[in-house]
Amino acid sequence: MEFGGWSSWQVFTLIFCIATALAIAISNSHKNKKDE
Repeated sequence: MEFGGWSSWQVFTLIFCIATALAIAISNSHKNKKDE
């Protein structure tokens, strides 16, 4: 599969990195709320 010059593994890696960053941000926000 091609996405405008991007290979499928590049797209998958990008999505995976974004999803991981979101998961970390969400978990951090929950921890901060519990500390207050």
